[in-house]
Amino acid sequence: MFIPGKKLDQILLKDTELVTIRYPRWQDLDKLLEYTNNLAQEDTYIALDNRAISRDEEIEYLSSTFKAIEQGNKVLLIAELNNKIISVADIKRKSNFAKEKHIGILGISVSKDYRGLGLGKVMLSSVIKEASNVISGLKMIVLEVFSENEVAVNLYKRFGFVEFGRLKKGLYYKDSYIDCIKMVYYLSDESN
Repeated sequence: MFIPGKKLDQILLKDTELVTIRYPRWQDLDKLLEYTNNLAQEDTYIALDNRAISRDEEIEYLSSTFKAIEQGNKVLLIAELNNKIISVADIKRKSNFAKEKHIGILGISVSKDYRGLGLGKVMLSSVIKEASNVISGLKMIVLEVFSENEVAVNLYKRFGFVEFGRLKKGLYYKDSYIDCIKMVYYLSDESN
């Protein structure tokens, strides 16, 4: 059962800062909007265009996210520090069609000031653990990553993701086309 704001973990970041990993709640709307718009403005390795998201768009997104979580088709976790969102990770069921119900799609981002501190690894582990417990029938998790985002590619590989495809020039980023790497992680020994 989905409990908005449910805390899953607390970790120490930089040995002094207590970060809470939890589900979102409606009261997070403006903080999520600020977080998303900061990422978009930074024009980092995410699929968002570098345009501001409106509050109405964020309301629609959060509403559909809560519905998907309640239906057991999605997990979305936030990392919060000092009442500020510093990371978001989600896994959503690819579709409800029987032939693809076992596939989850991963998305993850970390605020610029908190990259390189291990938060991405913690969020990745937390969202996969929670999704494997909440999304019934989930067998594998797939993701797409910018080929130039070597930090993320290496994190995924260390975690156990393997590359299964590459779309040459599949992403347009900072005035050039770069490869889109497709990776998979099997929740059990499903790779055979």
